[in-house]
Amino acid sequence: FAILSLISLRPIALRHLKKQVPGSATNVDALIGAHAVATSTIDQIAGQVKLSGEIWSAHAESGVIQSGENVVVIAIDGAIARVKRIEEK
Repeated sequence: FAILSLISLRPIALRHLKKQVPGSATNVDALIGAHAVATSTIDQIAGQVKLSGEIWSAHAESGVIQSGENVVVIAIDGAIARVKRIEEK
């Protein structure tokens, strides 16, 4: 009886487990728009940020971003975060 129950309920369980909330971002898509802190000087060629507790390679959208400045992630290209400075008001 137990085996028959498992076999018959498996498709229903899988259907419910595979459901995702519409519009929920996953993986690197969830990092776009996230705030980070520059851990080194960042330009269009190289740099690093601390993003979600991890150090990521980063490129600045424009200009030079100094270490310690707050940035926002605008894109993820492979293992590189493209960032721009958060302007203080």
